[in-house]
Amino acid sequence: MNPLIKMPKDEGEEIDEDNEDNSDLEEEEVHQTSYLDTYHNNYEMDGNEFDFDVVFEEDDDDMKNPNLKLLKPLELCYRLRDRPITDASLLDFLRQVSTFGLSLVRLDIRQESDRHTDVLDSITNHLRIGWSQDWSKEKRQEWLSHELRGKRLLFGPDLPQTKETADVLQTFHVLAELPSDSFGAYIISMAIAPSHVFAVELLQQECHVKEPLRVVPLFENLQDHDAAPAAVACMFSIDWYMNNE
Repeated sequence: MNPLIKMPKDEGEEIDEDNEDNSDLEEEEVHQTSYLDTYHNNYEMDGNEFDFDVVFEEDDDDMKNPNLKLLKPLELCYRLRDRPITDASLLDFLRQVSTFGLSLVRLDIRQESDRHTDVLDSITNHLRIGWSQDWSKEKRQEWLSHELRGKRLLFGPDLPQTKETADVLQTFHVLAELPSDSFGAYIISMAIAPSHVFAVELLQQECHVKEPLRVVPLFENLQDHDAAPAAVACMFSIDWYMNNE
């Protein structure tokens, strides 16, 4: 049925075609009609019935480019050719998302190395293997390297958290939820040792960040800056880090 035609309530009721007082209201009602329902019920593509449900199925392309998941149903709306809408704001939006994505500019994340150390401390204490801050740099680095190669879950919702550690973990959860093209690098302020880099890598893994951000340590103190070449060489001497960079 053409949505522009107003059907009589009763069989004997006649439509007053000369009455155009409600034309604007009827037009508004038409635009409020679900475009997707209209397409599903009344349209065909290439002479064959269109499988509407396929549009909302996630495939490998959707996982690699989350923008496609948004664009697919919008492109369906555009094919309806409702000119006042599709050739105006909808077409502009499709072009913008296709060209720039949803983020436009990548956002770098920056956090102090001590904050990550506090999170690791909470995890190791929760696992009853001690306080990681009391470990030597070598032991902390060895434990982190072992867990990066492993697949076991280190913590869950029952992990005791302070306000600061909860803020750090929430940041990683946001990284896991948003499209990867929204972010650039994860910058660590006041980095000293390879364990500071491995801590961020481990937290990305534990929080299920599908495409981990590249981790950039900042050696800001003069003493740490002088020791940076040795720290970087140590990181690249570890197989896991070498194979994942």
